Amino acid sequence: MQQPQHLYDRATTVFSPNGRIYQVEYAREVVKRGSTVVGVTAEDGIGFLSGRRSSSRLAIQDSVEKIFEVDDHIGAASCGLVADARTLVDIARHISAGNQLRYDEPIEVHALARQLSTRIHAYTQTGGARPFGVSMLLGGLNNEAKLYETDPSGAYIGYKAGALGNRRQNVMNELENRFEPDQELDEALAAGFASITAQTESEEREEEFEGAVITTEGFRRLSPEEIQDLHDVT
Repeated sequence: MQQPQHLYDRATTVFSPNGRIYQVEYAREVVKRGSTVVGVTAEDGIGFLSGRRSSSRLAIQDSVEKIFEVDDHIGAASCGLVADARTLVDIARHISAGNQLRYDEPIEVHALARQLSTRIHAYTQTGGARPFGVSMLLGGLNNEAKLYETDPSGAYIGYKAGALGNRRQNVMNELENRFEPDQELDEALAAGFASITAQTESEEREEEFEGAVITTEGFRRLSPEEIQDLHDVT
């Protein structure tokens, strides 16, 4: 006799009869409800853009951080629970600093994505813990620009350009039409911004955005004027 679903969705250590872990799927639903974030690669760097929803006109927008500096050459954009994102960023920073201390060289972006995803995966196998309710676009610059998406299950996948959030599929479709692998960073950022705003309703076009770039000079946040320039291009 098959047991009801609710008997299988109370723990991350129990598979349902059809091979699902419901708590991981619930964590993915949190990500799907988040504001859209985009990451793009270019010949000369990595770019991140994220929308920021305002809960009140009295809120200070800069206090809502969804793009993080992990190291001089690596950044991350989060979608989902911001508190969970901060925890993962702290873990990523610890891994990156440990690699620098042990090997005296910056960590490869792929190595960081793999090690961080291993930590995320551990929370899908541990009793008394829940999966992280956040996905991240983790990107950086070693010899070339690399971008990876992490999943609450602990899986990760590489992208030339990627998106997360409540309009993910629409934005990904736009990116496929607008993004070119040989674009310079400014052009790739403009393509990413156009992909986010192309599918929004008119009343949402005034949504606040934050952005950051990673080049050979390191991690740098975009100023409001630079983001406005992207808006003017679209």
